[in-house]
Amino acid sequence: MDKKKQTRAEYQRSLQKETEQIDAEQTVDEELSRSQRKQRETKDQRFNPDEQSEAKSRALAKKLNIAIAGLGIGIILVFLILFFVG
Repeated sequence: MDKKKQTRAEYQRSLQKETEQIDAEQTVDEELSRSQRKQRETKDQRFNPDEQSEAKSRALAKKLNIAIAGLGIGIILVFLILFFVG
C-alpha cells in the first residue's frame, strides 16, 4: 500500500511492525554477541595467567614503541621546520 494513501491507523500499524522487526533483529544480535563473549571468556580461561600477562605486556610494549617512534619523528620534524624557517 502506498504510504501517501495510508490512514493514521494503518500508518501506526506499519510503524509498529517495523519497530518489532528491529527489536527482533537486535535480540538476535545480542544473543550472538553473548555467545561470542562466552566463547572468548572460555578461550581466555584456557590460558595460563602468566601467558595472559605476557600477552598484555607485549601489547603494551608495542604501543609504547609506537608512541616513542611518533615522538622521535615529531622532534625531527620540529628541528627541520626550525632549521629551514628560522
